[in-house]
Amino acid sequence: MGKRPLKKFYQVCSLILIASFIAACGGGSGNGDDSSTANLSSLVVNTAALEPAFSSGNLNYTATVENSLDSDTLTPTTQVSASTVTVDGATVSSGSASQAIALIVGDNTVATVVTAEDGSQRQYTVVVTRMGPLSRNADLADLTLSVSELDQIFDSAVFDYT
Repeated sequence: MGKRPLKKFYQVCSLILIASFIAACGGGSGNGDDSSTANLSSLVVNTAALEPAFSSGNLNYTATVENSLDSDTLTPTTQVSASTVTVDGATVSSGSASQAIALIVGDNTVATVVTAEDGSQRQYTVVVTRMGPLSRNADLADLTLSVSELDQIFDSAVFDYT
């Protein structure tokens, strides 16, 4: 076997490595053009943790806040400074908190839309769940014994059983 097939093999391997590197770096234009990048590098719900943890490739998140919070803010940071971002329809500066978003008890869907320089968009959605008020009712709903039976039908107003 001559040197020529081996040299060809190394050339092909080198081209594959170069192509892989270019793809991993975000493209092959060579000019650093980020005009079509509509990604966030960070998204923070200011009073709760995102589930799952933020990753620019994941577009859907949840967060849970206490009932005492009737509003919250999100802080989005764009991956490319030329991109713009809106939270719940209002423009926000990258890295700054949004205006207060009113939260009802239950699920609140908040859309964060990133627009790249070329107009392409990407939407990140956070469902913020505001917990209901704590109940002051400490009554049992039911009582079951594992070994025996109650001497009467369970009633939350009855405190003594035999």
